[in-house]
Amino acid sequence: MSSRFLRNVFTATLGLWLCLDIAQAQVQYRVLSFPSSLGPPLVNSHSLSNSHAVVGSTGFGTMFQPFVWVNGKVRILPTLGGTIGYGGQVNTKNHIVGSTTLAGDSNLHATMWAGKQVINLDQFGGISSSANLVNNLDQVAGIYDLDETSTHAYFLTSAGWSDLGNLGGSYIYTFGLNDAGMVTGQSDISNIPNPVFGIPPFHGYVWQNGVLTDFGSVFGDDFNTTSFMNAAGQIIGSSDLDNDLFAHAILYDHGTITDLSTLPGDEVSWGLGINNVGQMVGSSALRDPNQQDGPPVNAELCPCSAVLWQNSKIFDLNKHVPSQFSLDLALAITDDGVILAHAFLPQDAYVLLVPTSQNVKSESVSRSAYHGPRLLRRGRDGAIVAEP
Repeated sequence: MSSRFLRNVFTATLGLWLCLDIAQAQVQYRVLSFPSSLGPPLVNSHSLSNSHAVVGSTGFGTMFQPFVWVNGKVRILPTLGGTIGYGGQVNTKNHIVGSTTLAGDSNLHATMWAGKQVINLDQFGGISSSANLVNNLDQVAGIYDLDETSTHAYFLTSAGWSDLGNLGGSYIYTFGLNDAGMVTGQSDISNIPNPVFGIPPFHGYVWQNGVLTDFGSVFGDDFNTTSFMNAAGQIIGSSDLDNDLFAHAILYDHGTITDLSTLPGDEVSWGLGINNVGQMVGSSALRDPNQQDGPPVNAELCPCSAVLWQNSKIFDLNKHVPSQFSLDLALAITDDGVILAHAFLPQDAYVLLVPTSQNVKSESVSRSAYHGPRLLRRGRDGAIVAEP
């Protein structure tokens, strides 16, 4: 291969990067709010599909129903006979996975919706199960409980299912799955609580063909996690650093870890979503000094800003939406750049950010005028809640 050829490729690639950076600096978004009938839905980093369908759960307390929202229409998904259910993810076949109850609402069962069929996938020998993820081959990943003291993870194909094992602790969760059968998530590495935060340390992992790979002590700290994975096996996540004083979003790319950093002046960032062209989204905020709220990878002190990473640069999405909106969290991004985000102004709601060529007036959100949540807290299962 000639040096001239390599130089031309480099020049062309550099030109493309510069064009993308310039284009991103000019991108504005039209904001679509979720239907009011959904109330405050439960959604996460795998809720948004490339066809712009959103799968999640709607309800209050413990009484939730699974739904899919696509093309402006909401469909409540049927259960296996009970009244409770949770939506997980949808694939290109429009097959949806989640969990629902049987008549009597005793325990959750991993569930697939395929056309008009509502399929009870399995309980995997446990007392409850959930299907969180489905790829385009209808392979499924999720969790099941043998009892109330541990959570196991599974990978299900037409040939049967496998237990993913764990990294040394009793709890493991699944957050990403691609068509190559790679699964990513978070696993406790012991059952001994950390003396500062009172919970066992946990690591991100990737599993494939029966092999569970530990992210290890990223940046020398033992609290790190994943959130999602793209088709190429690139994984977005977050890790504590500096003796658990801060946390940064990370990109795990087949063993190589990149620190994605924060917005200027911030101390904590979470990486939550990644698409197949390498764009990533998440949140950037301050460090929560209250150790009872958990390690920084699990707690952000607001003001919090929804962010986009592209070509090694970070963008505050609040500067690219109409000025009446304030965004604290971006959860997922499609290959054509549509983003699932959370807005706390003008109302507390989840929204879709749709790229537009319109000249949308935008202003930087003033931190002195912040009126959003005090804290964003990430649960063991990856769910994020805002606390006043």
